[in-house]
Amino acid sequence: MTKTDPSGLLIVNADDWGLDATTTDAIVDCYAAGRITSTTAMVFMADSRRAAMRARELGLPAGLHLNLSEPFTGDGVPEPALTRQRQLVSRFGDRRRRLHRWLPAPWLGAAIERCVVDQLEEFETLYGRPPTHVDGHKHVHVSPTVARTPALSGFMLRRAFSDPPRARSPAALARRVRHRAVLQRPAGTDSFLPIWPMRHDLLLGREPAELRARPGEAVEVMAHPGLARERSLLLTDAWARVLSAARLGSYEDLR
Repeated sequence: MTKTDPSGLLIVNADDWGLDATTTDAIVDCYAAGRITSTTAMVFMADSRRAAMRARELGLPAGLHLNLSEPFTGDGVPEPALTRQRQLVSRFGDRRRRLHRWLPAPWLGAAIERCVVDQLEEFETLYGRPPTHVDGHKHVHVSPTVARTPALSGFMLRRAFSDPPRARSPAALARRVRHRAVLQRPAGTDSFLPIWPMRHDLLLGREPAELRARPGEAVEVMAHPGLARERSLLLTDAWARVLSAARLGSYEDLR
């Protein structure tokens, strides 16, 4: 897919839309206040159906928050989809086996493909259109076997976390290599940053250093308004000033 010039674009994405009513409502409040620009939705979860209706009412751009790590909590989930996803949760959701998320698992390819298709189809049923992009709950989308799933080949994926531009540590170099090797496609944005590490600057009323270091880049900032600590950052005056000086958008603007 082609994209327009993304230079200087800032996407502020709220993860976990539809996880539960509390999370959905917190994201609505932040969107109404102009503190986020898009969201990524979970399907087959407790508030997925109501969240989809609210997104359509609000015109809130929504991608798919692919969930292979937390059991479905919604009512009426088809038993085959429930069973397929439950089998993958044991691999991707176990904190003690976190390393397994980053290792190839070709023997799970067919199961992952079917589970991804289940969630993409449910998203289109609820939203009446494909997702703007795909990212993963617990970042499961950058697991090699997930990222290379054929069902995701036509979608923009959220990139891996970005390091400071001049970072040359072994960990930073390993992350860059992993991004190129795993995603195997151009990312929609130049950088991907979580809002939480920006807390020190925001609470002091300053523009975050992480954003000052990336002039002219298309940047996605990830936030979780369902967490009170991150919602409070989004609602600071300092964050409002950051947004007022930026060209704001969503993954729809990268097509």
